[in-house]
Amino acid sequence: MDGQYIPRLRPGSHRRLPEHNWVWSPQGIIDMHAPEKWGYLQFSAHSGGGDTVAYVPPADESLRAVLWKVYDAQKWYQKHHHHYAGTLQELGIPAEQSGVKVEMSSTAVQFYVTGSSAAFGGVGAIDQDGKVVMGMVDL
Repeated sequence: MDGQYIPRLRPGSHRRLPEHNWVWSPQGIIDMHAPEKWGYLQFSAHSGGGDTVAYVPPADESLRAVLWKVYDAQKWYQKHHHHYAGTLQELGIPAEQSGVKVEMSSTAVQFYVTGSSAAFGGVGAIDQDGKVVMGMVDL
């Protein structure tokens, strides 16, 4: 109406009806502006309709997934406790999982998580703003 977005509501209540999203890859959240949740597109030299090509995930995929898991847990924790958790244990996240080792430092208003993965052969980090940095190093 008049250029305003009006969500559909459940009849007889003020609760919104579920949204119908049209993304081709499941994001796990209703937010098109979360590129860290987008799917991957893999190019191939094979012509369409020909042989199938096995998907090869990026080498840093498991490291990124664990970093985002800690980020999401910290954001939830901060929303409910009004400060960030001081340890991974407070978040219920093990320091090693899926071949990824993580460490975290935090204050009440910021956090920084670093992780390493032999499968990636490098390290990665994420902060309270969702800034991710990935790098190759000898482990």
